[in-house]
Amino acid sequence: AMQPFFEGAEIRLNHRVTRVDPARRTITFGNGSMVEYDRLVSSIPLVLLLVLLAPQVVCGALAGRNRVVRV
Repeated sequence: AMQPFFEGAEIRLNHRVTRVDPARRTITFGNGSMVEYDRLVSSIPLVLLLVLLAPQVVCGALAGRNRVVRV
């Protein structure tokens, strides 16, 4: 049932995420590498994901200027 979500996806295992920037659609990893994404599916608990988001995104969301999560 999940296969359609994974088709054409680039899945990175054993990579520690240090930053997620939704405005630039980039993810930075602990080894310094950075990747761009079209869509991001995260298994990171929401509380930890908020810590990794670019500070301007979190501040903007708190001020009501942008949305962190799209449904």
